[in-house]
Amino acid sequence: MINKKNISLYFFLFISLNVFAQKATKDTIRELNMFEKEIFFYDKMSVGIKAPEFRFANMQGDSLILSKLKGKVVVLNAFFAQCPPCIKEIPLLNKIKQKYDNKEVVFIAVSRWDTKDKLIEFQTKHDLQFNIIPSEYKENIRTTTNAIFLEKTYLIPLYPTTIVIDQDGLISYTNVGFSGEADVNGVDYIIGKLLKR
Repeated sequence: MINKKNISLYFFLFISLNVFAQKATKDTIRELNMFEKEIFFYDKMSVGIKAPEFRFANMQGDSLILSKLKGKVVVLNAFFAQCPPCIKEIPLLNKIKQKYDNKEVVFIAVSRWDTKDKLIEFQTKHDLQFNIIPSEYKENIRTTTNAIFLEKTYLIPLYPTTIVIDQDGLISYTNVGFSGEADVNGVDYIIGKLLKR
């Protein structure tokens, strides 16, 4: 028998299922968009492709221009301060930086969201030993951010992302995300291989 209590229960169940279905659809669409972005990244930023030119200034004001780094291996890391996987990979990245400290390798980390002041605070806790590039960037009249430039030019799909560029300016290795030590070991292996050429 259908009564007011049953109608209220059926209505509540209908609304709950509808809300759940909408959320599941939004999550699925978001996951598909991320997958599509990642596929596009690997298609456009695959090994052997010439790395797009960049011009950054680190936190000390030193210029880092890809074309001026020719002859050196460049490790380019995209991160941000509130990213747990980014923070987890820092000690492993620092070990690689220390291993190749006196070699022809330049380590650059570009922050997605963080200003110089935020990164100074971040460094007191995490001590990322790369050339750190804050989010803001100003050149002549045009204003943009380093991170937006990096995302659009290098098509960064997720954070962290690490790209190794060889001595001739070609992409030699890309790693999207951080799932453990094996990801960073790939960076180490490629640097070692490039330095032996």
